[in-house]
Amino acid sequence: MVKVTPRNRYSKRLKKQILTPYCLSGFTTSLMTFNPSGGTHHIVVLIGTLDELNAELYARIQSAESDNYLLIDTENAKTASRKLPAQLHRIGYQTDLQTTLLPFYELLEARELEAIVLSKQNALALDLMQQLPQALEALRYFKLRADYPFYVKNAFLNVYDLNHPIIEFSDAYEGKTAVVLGAAPSLEKRLLWVKQHQEKLVIFAVARLAKKLLEEEIHPDFLVASDPTDASLAHAQDMERLQGKSILVAQHYTQPAMLERWGGSTLYWGPKWPQESKDFGQEKNVEVSGGTVANLAVVSALGMGCKRVYLAGFDFCFPSSGETHLKGSIESNQPHRYQQSEQVENYLGEICETTPEFKSAIEALPEQLQTLVQRYGLPNDFELWNLNPKAARIDGVKSVDITNLKLPSAHKPSINDLQTKLSVESASVKTAIKHLLTELHSLQRKYRDIKQLCIKALSASSSYQLDEVLIQKYAKADKKLKKLTHSEDAFIQRVGFRFFTSLIQLAEQLDQEPNNQALTSQYFQTLFEAYRDSAEQLIAIVQQSQEKGQFLLQELEADNDFEALARLWLQHDKPHRFLSWRLKHSTLATQAQQDAPASYNQLQTTIEEQQKRQQELSKNTFAYFTKNAHKIETVGG
Repeated sequence: MVKVTPRNRYSKRLKKQILTPYCLSGFTTSLMTFNPSGGTHHIVVLIGTLDELNAELYARIQSAESDNYLLIDTENAKTASRKLPAQLHRIGYQTDLQTTLLPFYELLEARELEAIVLSKQNALALDLMQQLPQALEALRYFKLRADYPFYVKNAFLNVYDLNHPIIEFSDAYEGKTAVVLGAAPSLEKRLLWVKQHQEKLVIFAVARLAKKLLEEEIHPDFLVASDPTDASLAHAQDMERLQGKSILVAQHYTQPAMLERWGGSTLYWGPKWPQESKDFGQEKNVEVSGGTVANLAVVSALGMGCKRVYLAGFDFCFPSSGETHLKGSIESNQPHRYQQSEQVENYLGEICETTPEFKSAIEALPEQLQTLVQRYGLPNDFELWNLNPKAARIDGVKSVDITNLKLPSAHKPSINDLQTKLSVESASVKTAIKHLLTELHSLQRKYRDIKQLCIKALSASSSYQLDEVLIQKYAKADKKLKKLTHSEDAFIQRVGFRFFTSLIQLAEQLDQEPNNQALTSQYFQTLFEAYRDSAEQLIAIVQQSQEKGQFLLQELEADNDFEALARLWLQHDKPHRFLSWRLKHSTLATQAQQDAPASYNQLQTTIEEQQKRQQELSKNTFAYFTKNAHKIETVGG
């Protein structure tokens, strides 16, 4: 008998990857992938043993029209003396509650829960009841990680725009004083001060402020973007108008259309290629995890060498009126009803309310600063000051009265010098795109090889009976698979971990029953299916990136032919490309409006329709975001 011991990469390590909260910057919009209509169904979670189920509950389950019942069996028995109702999901309790609930996260997500302990004499059941709220919160983080392929897709689409890692310019503003502008309500009171001192202060602003700052005649040196979702595009209005005066700083997984509409220079955080992250904690050009885009803006100011940084519009809490964002923003026009809120202390020692997501941002910033010092090489002598005494208190950030600020006497360096260093000739751009397409082709070939190996391994089950020979076939294929995946193993598991989650329980069972041939066969089949499906997902993602590269080459060829460009933009659903092109080629754009009014107007109309859809999406996601994800009713048996 071939003894199969599940390797750490399929059990303990995978379990750690799945269950450790992985908060990406832009967290407040990335959770909007939850289905807003999903909260209408009632889920009943039973905790105990099947034999503890009383007759009344048993009859209630049998008469139910849906299967929205889940029993967490504290005995984890393979058999029971009672028949299992068809409407009841039964799962044995594993080593922890998160692992136990993991396969059912889609059933539980954003639902009202009725949790019932079947017997007060069952000590483990009572303990699990106490753990349930925390486990459900962990599943919310899991949802974000379940959407990791979405972030990978963005990163692959962005490789054409990521040419300058921010760490290469870590001393560009060494020792300078900066102000970082967030989008909280208190910013309104500081805009005049920012305008008066903008010649001396290096200005970093979240990208959603572009339109507001243009209206106030404030020219930020840097706009910062990180949100990965389509909803964030609703806040990008007019940002391209700053492309000649500002530099965009972005996460490598930022929404691709955000970078596509930007025709100026860009710096980026994180790896250029998503698979280069490997264990996601080694790269020098760090991937800034956690918090919101405001966190990234602070990190960016420090990352470019600024020593003293003032924060304006960084409230991270809100008054009883419920204001969360600057007046005039999409959120400021929404009715705010927070069913789930947290309490934090401001700099005056007062207790104020905030959202769980803002609290997450508060807690994330000190960790991000520590990462900058430890991995990015940032000197630990910087100063952070919040200009709003009623803002949420953050470790490492002090409060200062605006009348006591230390402002530099000299003007800041011109942004033009840095823009010149970042500029790239079109011929070089074409060469770079072709080089990237070659790399993508190599990746595509590798993922196809992985998929084919898994398909071949799975076909063995139809050619051999369940015996020692079949297990040996599987083990041999697994050895080949390990060589193929090699350095990308952790990355592939992250991309497809929704396929790998079932391996956790199988691996734990196989640890207990290493000689069980049926279980070993099931383990290998599940393993090959997970890699096959993950590889297939990556093949599709890489294909989309290749198609974008071909689009960019066609765009370069037709650079001065407006009608050809208009057809190309509309064909590929990228009308927003017109916005930055129009600014770069103002004479051609004026001529096109006269010579090709139909194409010109069609682009304008398509852009307006696109913006309306994005605004509606943003409103809907924000409305959902303010509601409680889980409401638990506890019933003792």
